[in-house]
Amino acid sequence: MWLWLGGAGVTAVLVVIAARIASGSDFRRRLPLLSMTAAFMIVSMSIPVIPAVYHVQLAAVAGIILGPALGIIAAFTVNLLLALVGHGGITVVGLNTLVIGAEMVAAWALFGLLRRLLAPAAAGAAAAFLAMAVGAAVMIGLVGLASPQPGWLHLTHVTTAAAEEHAARHGGDAAQAAVYEHLSLRRFAALVIGLGFVGWLLEAAVTGLIVRFAAQVKPDLVRWSAAHERI
Repeated sequence: MWLWLGGAGVTAVLVVIAARIASGSDFRRRLPLLSMTAAFMIVSMSIPVIPAVYHVQLAAVAGIILGPALGIIAAFTVNLLLALVGHGGITVVGLNTLVIGAEMVAAWALFGLLRRLLAPAAAGAAAAFLAMAVGAAVMIGLVGLASPQPGWLHLTHVTTAAAEEHAARHGGDAAQAAVYEHLSLRRFAALVIGLGFVGWLLEAAVTGLIVRFAAQVKPDLVRWSAAHERI
């Protein structure tokens, strides 16, 4: 409980700070862009990509277009609405916001650096890939904080009696059922990175295409200098 309460508290502080930074006439002018970007994120996160069982987040695109302040607000809005429709736990809205928000801020900063060296599409793709890695690192770190002991994840409160009952109902070895009570944090991280790598490539490709299109039809959306001025 302390972890998700802490995540909710940190997120609340960040949202308040972001709202104060983004307030004023510029915020009112960019509010439709914030709403549209958040809506696209909600739709993309609600549709799994078959058969990879993965959904495009568009967090990197949102971070590049909105910047850190509006990006944090968008991340909170998206996670809250998705939680309310059953896409994720309501108690971890704060933690999920920190993960997605970290991806947005990382994508914004990385795109600003890479844009000086690469074309918009390549800079956007590279920024998205690296930002997804940052988000995965934040998620692994948060999960690690919830570990009952260093290096281990407590997946379920499996007792010997519960394992024997499970084996009696579903077959199998009770001792084998009890083995899954703990999982190495290192193995968990390897699974997240290994399985997520394909998703990061997909996110990078989609981000690169969107950034390329935006640079052609609306350059101000992805112009690094302008985005930096509108923190």
